[in-house]
Amino acid sequence: MVGVLLLLGLMPLAAGELLAQLCGNGGNYTANGTYQSNFAGIAATLPSNTSSSPDLFATATAGQAPDAVYALALCRGDVPNATA
Repeated sequence: MVGVLLLLGLMPLAAGELLAQLCGNGGNYTANGTYQSNFAGIAATLPSNTSSSPDLFATATAGQAPDAVYALALCRGDVPNATA
């Protein structure tokens, strides 16, 4: 067991590449419905909330089930700022 732990400590860390993740394809949501409104609200505020937080990390929740939207974001130091 100690040998395994020592070997794990010697393994190099992989460089971060993933910039976004989308989980789940389930659900049938109405266009211009409550879920879409909740999602749009979080999408509009989460980036600025994240970049202005001391930890560069933020979470958000909007709405109630079944139309609830949960999000989390992390600003990464190894990725340049996006430009529009």
